[in-house]
Amino acid sequence: MTTTIDILMVTYNSPESTRLSLERLLESCTDGMHVWLWHNGSHEETLDVVRELSDHPAVARFHHSVENKRLWAPSNWLFENSEADLLSKVDDDNVVSRDWDLRLSAAHRDYDRFGVLGSW
Repeated sequence: MTTTIDILMVTYNSPESTRLSLERLLESCTDGMHVWLWHNGSHEETLDVVRELSDHPAVARFHHSVENKRLWAPSNWLFENSEADLLSKVDDDNVVSRDWDLRLSAAHRDYDRFGVLGSW
């Protein structure tokens, strides 16, 4: 059975790093992985990047908030609406390894009492 993972990415005023980070994240997605995009603010260059990449099949949802809601509103959006087995957040200035999901799934499978895991 495939473990489902919903991944939150919040973007804000950084088109170059957003493109690098989001493209790699989308390339890393396998079956059962879905990206939830939340853009804070009205920075057109960053918003253009997010809109362009939001058509990728791994993107489950896209939300644009003109007001910068920081992290609380996007996190609650994911927590309240996701039905995935695991939840993750990838920052818009991080580039994930191609198999990061395998390590995340393995850690939770190997020790089922983990709650929140972080990495950088």
